[in-house]
Amino acid sequence: MKSSPLLKQAAKFYSRKLYSFFEEEFLHGLGGLNIEHSSSDLSRFYVKNIDNSTDSHNWIVNFNSLEGIIQCSCAKFEMMGILYSHCMRVMRQLDIVNIPVKYLLPRWSANARKDLYSGGNISCLGINACQPIEGSNNLMFINYICRFAYKISTEAQDNEKVKMCVIDGLSTLAAKVHSIKIDRKNKLISRAGNDSIKDPKKCRPNGVLNARLKDH
Repeated sequence: MKSSPLLKQAAKFYSRKLYSFFEEEFLHGLGGLNIEHSSSDLSRFYVKNIDNSTDSHNWIVNFNSLEGIIQCSCAKFEMMGILYSHCMRVMRQLDIVNIPVKYLLPRWSANARKDLYSGGNISCLGINACQPIEGSNNLMFINYICRFAYKISTEAQDNEKVKMCVIDGLSTLAAKVHSIKIDRKNKLISRAGNDSIKDPKKCRPNGVLNARLKDH
């Protein structure tokens, strides 16, 4: 198993504890699960345990080869952020030897703790050891703001006047953020209204001159 490109990739990316969990799922997918049948275009697979005496439940794994998306009816990736045995069993069936980058979430990487507690600014935090995926900048931004707020709160904790200053400042900031979001929402609504269906252009009936009709 040490020669598996998928496990090598996981070992480099995940923390040691997460890798151990991932390896268990990988081994269970190869040795404990069976693909009962699949669709003719290999976009849907029905996976079940080899030993039906323990669990006879079937899982449905959908695969989109064009977009590189794999999803299981167990929805464990959506809940936990790590691929489970059902998906990996299908990946093995399709000879996919690497984890798609979109399924390597930065928060589970071996560098996540270092990025979270580093003293760099937001632009530095946006540079991750793994390839960037959709939403990674938002995660780094949240980590930065949390760390920044924690530093302020620890400095203010022994001074009542500073505490009130921090609370007032956060209240003002929250109101400003809310105002910006409302303003943006109103602009979108206004733009949508301007794009509504307009009356058709007026056409002159045949035989009617441009000149205005005189009163009789």
